[in-house]
Amino acid sequence: MRSEYGCVRVLRRFVPFACLGVVTAALPFTMTTAQAAPALPSVIPAWAATAPVVGSLAPTDRVDFVVAMKGRDDAGLAAFANAVSTPGSPQFRHFLTQAQVLARYAPDPASVATTKSALIARGITIDSVSPEGRLLSAHASVATLQSALGVSFARVSFRGAALRVARSEPQLPASVAPLVAAIDGLSQTVVHYDHVDGGTPPAQSNTEAAYVVGTPCSSYWAQKTPKASAAPPYSGSERPYAVCGYAPTQIRSAYGLNSVGDGTGATVAIVDAFDSTQVPADVNTWSTRHGLPTLKAGQYSDQTPPGVNLIPEAAVLDPDGWSGEQTLDAEAVHATAPGANIVYVGAAGPFNASLNLALAQVIEGNLADEVTNSYGSTSDSPDPADQTVFDQLMSDAAAKGIGVQFSSGDDGDELEATGTRSADYPATNPMVTAVGGTTLEIDSKGVNKGETYWGTRKALLANGAWDVAHSTLAGAGGGGESTTYAEPDYQKGVADRVEGSTPGRVVPDVSMVADPTSGFLLGQTVQFSDGSVSYLDSRIGGTSLSCPLWAGLMAVAVQANGGRVGFVNPVLYRNAAAFRDPALGRGLAATRPDHSDPTNPASPMVLSLRTLGNLSTLQDLKGYDDSTGLGTPKAKAVVTALVTAT
Repeated sequence: MRSEYGCVRVLRRFVPFACLGVVTAALPFTMTTAQAAPALPSVIPAWAATAPVVGSLAPTDRVDFVVAMKGRDDAGLAAFANAVSTPGSPQFRHFLTQAQVLARYAPDPASVATTKSALIARGITIDSVSPEGRLLSAHASVATLQSALGVSFARVSFRGAALRVARSEPQLPASVAPLVAAIDGLSQTVVHYDHVDGGTPPAQSNTEAAYVVGTPCSSYWAQKTPKASAAPPYSGSERPYAVCGYAPTQIRSAYGLNSVGDGTGATVAIVDAFDSTQVPADVNTWSTRHGLPTLKAGQYSDQTPPGVNLIPEAAVLDPDGWSGEQTLDAEAVHATAPGANIVYVGAAGPFNASLNLALAQVIEGNLADEVTNSYGSTSDSPDPADQTVFDQLMSDAAAKGIGVQFSSGDDGDELEATGTRSADYPATNPMVTAVGGTTLEIDSKGVNKGETYWGTRKALLANGAWDVAHSTLAGAGGGGESTTYAEPDYQKGVADRVEGSTPGRVVPDVSMVADPTSGFLLGQTVQFSDGSVSYLDSRIGGTSLSCPLWAGLMAVAVQANGGRVGFVNPVLYRNAAAFRDPALGRGLAATRPDHSDPTNPASPMVLSLRTLGNLSTLQDLKGYDDSTGLGTPKAKAVVTALVTAT
């Protein structure tokens, strides 16, 4: 899946919106010079200034959006969030309860009531209010928003998709303008999930397409190597077949998780788009097949609001692919923390505003100790309105001791994918733990024999040899330096070697296995080419894998600590010895057979060579770098560092 969060990138399987209205000239639009500067953060994406207008909206079209309220002391909350997360601070780990946050920092209930009344009086419907009153979920027609807030809209084309964007900034009534921090979601921006190796979903099946793993493949690293007659050598030697997908017991062994707890007593929340009710049954089947305990009664809780799969755009926003993301996240958390509780909250679509609402349900509702999020953008240029809402949520989470992790992305430095070098938002937020990716070598005894940065290129055969000169990017762990967020204190003196002249936040912070070449066994009910539906074990990868694996390890730390460990980056950066520093593994490669139709197990195989550890502009340094961060965890050492932090 490819798309955007903040700067929209087209979904690989995205079908353009239907009913675009009257098509107008394909010319960019601009704001009129007479328009006053907005008092609120802008709702107009930067990319929209040059996007061609391809249609209009009907006056009756529904627009869902979010009104974010100012808290009593938002600056004070951000300062407290930093202090409570920093070892040596008098407030370190003196987390606030939800009641304390409500009393000290949440919006005044009277302000929320005033804002609701003013919006309702202008024809806007308030659908829900987040637990702390910070986010008002609302909707109105295009005509109503034009008259009530002065907002006009257009359909614009951006990388193959027709998206709704605001053409003017909202103007709030004078009585409520000082009370509101931002209005989010007037412009449509969509996010991508960060997993790879899924199939192409059948249209509106509500079941992800099968991905049948090609054979031969290896049960552990370098178990099987093709003979020269089966595949040509690379740099003078035959390269082993790719791993079929590591079992959870192999992952646990490789990272030393068998020597620590299982996360009992901790809760991990998963936030994705849409909702698949098949996930708990698939997790149990997968667990039984691969040596993990099945979910106990109540261990998996789905707290998605009703109706999220019924939004008008659902059919073109890939709910089938997101079901694979939901399954992967749940199974990866269960792999590293089989005793932890899992709470799932699905957003009403892969829109930034919708996902922020789902995050607010978790964070403001105090539903979990840790949150894993496997989605993001292909740029570090969030819309100001989106950023305002998200930044406030991260302060709220840290103040309560809730750890938030985001995948760092699956296209490395983004240079080949987009033409522009960039880190991925929202992993760049300095109150997030950004999780990157590696290629992992596990031997027959479950020992971690080595890891390298996940930067994989795919070469096909040409005239009996591997055409490496024309290889293509087949996935890479996201990394780089933020142009939006300044260098946080915990990275000073650590990330200096990879920063530019104006130091910014660098990602990732940590890494775990992500490369599908050494991927993860995913168990899921899927649809095959003949229309049949059944459970299948397949292989998957991406930082959508590494992120929930790390979140499970954080749940183990919560268990060992006897309570929340909060935002952990300031502690982790003081304990570099708790991590392995991945070696680049120059010249490492694997041979991979894939079905020409991954939904059809009878389809022919296509061979490719996967060369590993390709950095592009990222760096491989001793110690911290922008490819793998601090490195990969030694589970017991990481847990000990977090428990003994003072």
